[in-house]
Amino acid sequence: MKFFSTFGILTSCVAAVSAHSSMVFPAPRGHPQNPNAAVKDYNCITAPLNPGAVCSGKTFPCGGYPMDTQITQVFHAGDIVSVKFWNSQFPNGPQPGDAGANQARHNGGLCEFALSYDGGVTYTVIGTYHETCPDIFFDWKVKIPENAPSCDNPGKCIFSWSWINAVGNREFYQNCADIKLVGNSTKPLPIIDITRANLPPQFPQIMTPPGDPDNSGNAEGSGPSASDVSANLGQNIGGSGGSAKEIMSTEDDAFLTPMDIPSSHQSNTNNTLHHRRRGTGRSSVIASSLSNFGNAIQSWTGNYGHTVSTYISDNISVPASFVGESVFTNDDLESHDGGEQNQHPPFTARSPPISIPRGFYGSFLSPISGSPQNSEYGTPMGASIPASIYFNDRRPRRHSRAPSYTSGHKFIDETLPLTRTLTKSSLASVPISVVQDMHGIPVHIGSTFRQSIFNSCNILIGIGILALPLGFRFAGWGIGLSLFVFCLCVTNYTAKLLVKCLDYDEGLHTYADMGAIAYGEGARLLISFLFSLELIASATALVILVGDSLHTIFPNVSLIVLKILAWMVMTPLTLMAIRYLSYFSLLGIFSAVALASVLIYDGLTKFERPGSLIDPMDTQFLPESWATLPMSFGLVMAGFTGHAVFPSVYRDMENPKEFPRMVNLTYAMTATVYFAMAVGGYLMFGNTTMQEITQNIMSTPGYNRILNQMVIWLVAFNPIAKYALTLNPINLTLEIYYNSIPWVEDWLYRGRGRRTALMFFTRILISTIVVIIAILFPGFDRVMGILGSFFSYTISAIFPCLCHLRLYGRELSRREKFLNWAIIVVCSCLATFGTIWAFLPSNYVGL
Repeated sequence: MKFFSTFGILTSCVAAVSAHSSMVFPAPRGHPQNPNAAVKDYNCITAPLNPGAVCSGKTFPCGGYPMDTQITQVFHAGDIVSVKFWNSQFPNGPQPGDAGANQARHNGGLCEFALSYDGGVTYTVIGTYHETCPDIFFDWKVKIPENAPSCDNPGKCIFSWSWINAVGNREFYQNCADIKLVGNSTKPLPIIDITRANLPPQFPQIMTPPGDPDNSGNAEGSGPSASDVSANLGQNIGGSGGSAKEIMSTEDDAFLTPMDIPSSHQSNTNNTLHHRRRGTGRSSVIASSLSNFGNAIQSWTGNYGHTVSTYISDNISVPASFVGESVFTNDDLESHDGGEQNQHPPFTARSPPISIPRGFYGSFLSPISGSPQNSEYGTPMGASIPASIYFNDRRPRRHSRAPSYTSGHKFIDETLPLTRTLTKSSLASVPISVVQDMHGIPVHIGSTFRQSIFNSCNILIGIGILALPLGFRFAGWGIGLSLFVFCLCVTNYTAKLLVKCLDYDEGLHTYADMGAIAYGEGARLLISFLFSLELIASATALVILVGDSLHTIFPNVSLIVLKILAWMVMTPLTLMAIRYLSYFSLLGIFSAVALASVLIYDGLTKFERPGSLIDPMDTQFLPESWATLPMSFGLVMAGFTGHAVFPSVYRDMENPKEFPRMVNLTYAMTATVYFAMAVGGYLMFGNTTMQEITQNIMSTPGYNRILNQMVIWLVAFNPIAKYALTLNPINLTLEIYYNSIPWVEDWLYRGRGRRTALMFFTRILISTIVVIIAILFPGFDRVMGILGSFFSYTISAIFPCLCHLRLYGRELSRREKFLNWAIIVVCSCLATFGTIWAFLPSNYVGL
């Protein structure tokens, strides 16, 4: 049999590798005994995902291995598959007298077998074995459901085995076999997710399944329990049942006629449950309804949570050795998009450079499912990027064939040979997101139009809204309204320029990609540095806001004490999984709209100044003091900073052609809320407007005290909830970097729990630094001024115009060039003066 042919050289190749198990039938991706494997991994095939010392690149799902060059493993609905395991100590299979040899079984644990119709995005568990699995001395029978639909989509139809060990360091193993499935139904199977553990940062939870009580966990065990076999062969998933035939590990080279998979198979790809959901038939109707409701909420909040939590790590570079050791050849690359193949020319050198055209590797939208860490299991596997890989063509994409956006994101053809080898000392750099993209790991189909608006509004409408009335106080009506309209129009325009620049080449997906193709790889480092500083400043503003909001409710408590209490509450949240934190994203828009509504209500229900819209305060058309005018530049602009994340929103849209309309609607809704807050707050409090409008609300008598306290608590709780989301990209980036340092990885592996302890330490340290900054620099208006003046003008106005001129300069009309240069010059002046004034002492600016 081809699947069990002997590899005489195999034993010597894996002598240094610890003997763990892998599935061998059905033949998984990357396995040395899989004749169709695009890459044969002799060293790390038995290693867990995200291991701990040498094996890098083993990511979820499927270890990051490319799909098979041919799909020859065919199964039918109702088949009973006898799964076999393989161990490097027994390359030819177990022999007589081997029963006492070491399998490194970790006393067994939990094994789950599942089908996936979308390449490992969603799963249907079809078999489970407890305690005694895996063991190479036994077959493990699993039944393909009778009502399984057909699947003949290369790379999408997989048979998955996953294992969580019972003893030792908690590890998660997974192998995936590419299969073809001949089904009896057109109705998709229900989603029954596999159990996942110890896959930071997505699945950091650690669970300990029961082990095998009858042996040491290394030698031959007691085999599958009769109860598990009976349960697996008698399973009734979604109404399946009936007779079945058993499929053993024999070669089957038959090919099926291509079949179209029902589009419903592509649904529910945003499922984020990380534990298996059980229950079928009528008894699961209520649970299914609740689950659907939860998935509907998660499809919005989780989408936003992922977008704002990983955009920095999508924009930074890491050493090429962090990715692996092989690179793609210069052969033509093919990408599959709903059956259509797009041919790309081979790479050729040109300038300016970019690390790698990300479009050749699939969607960047894959979240980082854990840094590809090192392990004791052998040399690195995967792919590494040479120091310079360039686009072959500098022409804008509209001059070449435009990609299709109607069939979902593209995935790479992973049947290409991997030839060139680099040493681990290579200093080449690649964007971190390429670590995932080069394996073509899909995550979800994309955001709907409404979800994109929700994401964009939630990004724009932030805590900057609280300082808008102060900005109008510093600028007066004339300059304040002009500045508001200017910032609104410029950022709306540059948001669309971002998309135009991203469309310059098919491989551009992030803000840093745009900068790198325009100004070289150094721009990527500069951008990631700016993004990191911006998030630190934003987190500082959140701490200040929490302290100030609580101080208005508890005026007798010291601000420092309140900020320390806030640190004690917010820091543990940074240790939580993003899927939980993302639910708090609903508070962003809700709290801003609630605050604006309460402000207007207060103004209309109070009939005398201060704090009344019926009897407004005295205001000025021009600034009362010209010395304070530059302070308004940043305060007004701070509310329009979302361009760092807009590329992620654009690439995540189901129909990116609707991005301009989405931006217009987003800015219309944002401007409405901002305008109501700015105008209402300035009219109600005039020259007594404080750095946060909530301070005026709570210090002014005559309002509904209970209503105002409720909205203040909401304003205080919103930054507490968003604090962890804001710091998560910083924490994630830091953890990815230190996990890529060999000596750190070696130290982490020497003791159990060190990785978790180091993660806790770094996250607590970062949070502590932020709170210290908030205590040393307590002015909310100053921090927001820096955010608006330095970061917002640079990221949201100046740099998009610079890239636009750089990439399209020869094609632009004089009017377009003049407009872009005018924006650059004006915004540079506003940014310079606003930033300087934000650092000047209060007595210098007349405060």
